[in-house]
Order: sequence, then C-alpha cells, then structure tokens
Amino acid sequence: MRCEWEGCQEEIGDNVRGHLLSHIEKDEEARCLWKDCARYGEAQASKHALLAHARRHTGERPFECHLCGKDYTRSDPLKKHLLRHEAVDSKNENLIRKIEYLGQLLAEYRRESLRIMNDIESIRYNIQAMSRKIAYETKGNKSSL
Repeated sequence: MRCEWEGCQEEIGDNVRGHLLSHIEKDEEARCLWKDCARYGEAQASKHALLAHARRHTGERPFECHLCGKDYTRSDPLKKHLLRHEAVDSKNENLIRKIEYLGQLLAEYRRESLRIMNDIESIRYNIQAMSRKIAYETKGNKSSL
C-alpha cells in the first residue's frame, strides 16, 4: 500500500504503525495530513487519537477478538465487544440454570404423576375387589333366603 500522507508516497509495507508514527511524531498538533481526508488538517485530541484515525485510511485493524475474530482499529470498541460476549455467556449460563431447574421440576412432576397414577390404580383395584365381595355376599344372602 502506498502512503498518501502529505509529502510521502512511500510503500508502507508491513510496518503500518511504525510508518504512520513517523509522520505523527513530526506534527505537534496531531493533524491528519492524509490526502483527500475529510478531516485534513484538523487537529486530533492527541497523537494516539491521530494514529487511530489514520488507521481508517490504511485499513489497519490490529485489535482482534480472540473469540470470534472480529477486528477493530481501536482497543475500546474491542473491549465493548468482549463485554457482549461475556453478557451472552452470562445469559446462556442463566438460561442453562433455568432449563436445568425446569428439568428437575418436570422429573418431580413425572414422579408425582406416577405415584398418583399408582394410587388411583390401587384404589380402582380395591373398589373392584370390594364390588366383587359385595356382589358375592349379596348373591350368597339371596340364596340363603
């Protein structure tokens, strides 16, 4: 890539940061002197801010998320981005806990349902047994009359 800083037409090569710093260090006012820059000649807040601004021109994005690979020209957006990953992880952990809790409730519900069904079956069996006994006794009493 060719540098388009005022008075420079050098090939930047791999050392983009070093090349930009060579221009930035010369200017006490931290002004962007990149050809066709909308902020050409405007003073930046600091040399550091000018370096971050100049990355827009070079396309350098040295701050990369180690989790998803998204890259940035400055470190502060990367820090915010990483917080989003943490928030998602936190939400996922909460969601996992809720799902586990619901699973426990469902298992308890199933156990209780089975217990109730067994109780109902036992009651049904007892009713049938009592009905047979009553029918037998009623039949026996009729024959003795």
